[in-house]
Amino acid sequence: MRATILVGLLAACGGAAPAASPAAPVSVTGSGSGSGSGSDPVSVSDPVSVPGAESGSGEAAPTRELRRKVSPSSVCTPQDPEDCVLLGTHVEYGGDGFTKDVAKAAAYYKIACDADDTGGCTSLAAMYQRGKGVPQDEAEGMRLLRQACDLGDCMTLAFELVESDARKDRDEALAIFARVCEEPDDGWGTKGRACHMRGDRARTHAEGAPWMRKACDAGHEPACEQLGSLYFNDTYPGLTPAEATRALEQLCEGKLADACMLAAQRHFEGKGAPASRAESRRWQQKACDAGDAQTCERLERQRRYGD
Repeated sequence: MRATILVGLLAACGGAAPAASPAAPVSVTGSGSGSGSGSDPVSVSDPVSVPGAESGSGEAAPTRELRRKVSPSSVCTPQDPEDCVLLGTHVEYGGDGFTKDVAKAAAYYKIACDADDTGGCTSLAAMYQRGKGVPQDEAEGMRLLRQACDLGDCMTLAFELVESDARKDRDEALAIFARVCEEPDDGWGTKGRACHMRGDRARTHAEGAPWMRKACDAGHEPACEQLGSLYFNDTYPGLTPAEATRALEQLCEGKLADACMLAAQRHFEGKGAPASRAESRRWQQKACDAGDAQTCERLERQRRYGD
């Protein structure tokens, strides 16, 4: 849709877990059993954000916001399950001084999961589903996802269930998304993703649009973009064309460049507002101000060379 809008305008306008009792540190070997000899203590630092390392296979580790910093000499203990997850992530993918060892990664995740860390359970579930470092066992993977859900993180389970061929699984996923959508955000954007998924998997616009609105209100930009398309195409239930145009303008005022361009197109075409080339350009300028470099370049050409 965006390409069509740009062409049209150009032509027209010129242009954490509970504390466990103290225990001895566990150094995990590559056997996947979770036991082995000891090593140096965990290295702890202030909060940092560490990007995923590239492994030798070209597989990228997921980016994870870290409260602690671990090193190859760090140890995994049940008292610090988050460190076990971080160590597992590092050795699963390798790099940054860590030797890739998927069996050891699975063992680290198991220690974390046994200590009621949801990240350990979901990471170990993924290992079982792919047969990575452990024998492939999809049933065990699903059991671990449900364990994580019982501990408070149901989103990974929901993302798995929503792709199922079984209607009851999909319905369970939608129920999870709806529940999380109505809960306070956790600071990680989970609420917005849940609302978005609930709306995206709705059977009709009338069913999905209110969930998209909640996702957008929670700051989830992809949902705002989809919401903008509903407004642009006059398919948001219950809105008149004028209300749809105003809703797009409100999204634009929130610095969503795509919404600004959609508003510009509606003003040019006279959809929900009087047709006006000048108003269209005003909203294009807002798109530029919101970071749309392509629109900025086009507007600059228009200023230099005229319509």
